[in-house]
Amino acid sequence: MVLRGIDISSWQANIDVSKISGDFVIVKATEGVNYVNPYCDSRYQLAKKSGKLLGVYHYAKNGNPEAEATYFFENIKGYIGEAILFLDYEEEVSANSPSWCLRFLTHLEKLTNGVKGMLYTYQSLLNSQNWQSIRDADYGLWFAAYGANPPEKGYKSLPAPTVNYWGTPAIYQYSSKTRLDGYSNDLDANIFYGDKESWTAYAKGTRTTDKFEQAPPEDAGGKVTDTRAFGNQTIVRLRKTATHWYGGEKIANTEKEKAYITASRQEINQYGSKFVYTLSTGKKVLAHDLDYLCCIGWDTIGINI
Repeated sequence: MVLRGIDISSWQANIDVSKISGDFVIVKATEGVNYVNPYCDSRYQLAKKSGKLLGVYHYAKNGNPEAEATYFFENIKGYIGEAILFLDYEEEVSANSPSWCLRFLTHLEKLTNGVKGMLYTYQSLLNSQNWQSIRDADYGLWFAAYGANPPEKGYKSLPAPTVNYWGTPAIYQYSSKTRLDGYSNDLDANIFYGDKESWTAYAKGTRTTDKFEQAPPEDAGGKVTDTRAFGNQTIVRLRKTATHWYGGEKIANTEKEKAYITASRQEINQYGSKFVYTLSTGKKVLAHDLDYLCCIGWDTIGINI
């Protein structure tokens, strides 16, 4: 299951998002510590009224990260719990970019009483610095990479790209030149690799951590926190960080980061994971040890199963 949508700012001031196809709309809210998008709330409320999922973002200016996080928080208080919160980091890049972003996201999480924001950045910046601290703190990634960026008509169906540190992003912004009915200019097009439940979990701060370091015995019990749910006949990738198959057998390094097809899913209540999957190989694995790639029947070029 994937969702498709757009992100907008004051450059699309009068866009009627209710007339644009898609599952979600992400709206620029603030920038630095002295700019609020004057069109943010009107576009947000229009998207909400039309039944779309919601997100809002802050455009970083590399000032004091706690001050920028506070400024963002003060201006989007009414959206917390229903919109995913994003930090857009792409300008005035410095050698301490990951540290700056971690401070912003950590402070925002404190201000929102546990709602984790998500980092937006682009391919060359992601590849040029060490973002492991952001990944280790379990902040999701909205990843931008356009390639040749040709003009597009309508949304595309694409598997999640492979990226450093995260393996695959939660959201992929693959085009800035997409045309959609209902608007006469180019738009950013995005794919969210999850369903409505997953989006809502990000917004409410109830999504699971992706961390898992112990071998799970079959009869162990624990709190259900994992909201990741793939369908049967879905192509997934086994995470590099996965250590054991469900049941306790150690995962060989040669089996990691490979693509598999899900054969069945069982709802459980163990080790903070809500689902365990049986793969087409017969192996069982917890949901939080898998990354979604695509559905059977999609263009699977470049995916070796």
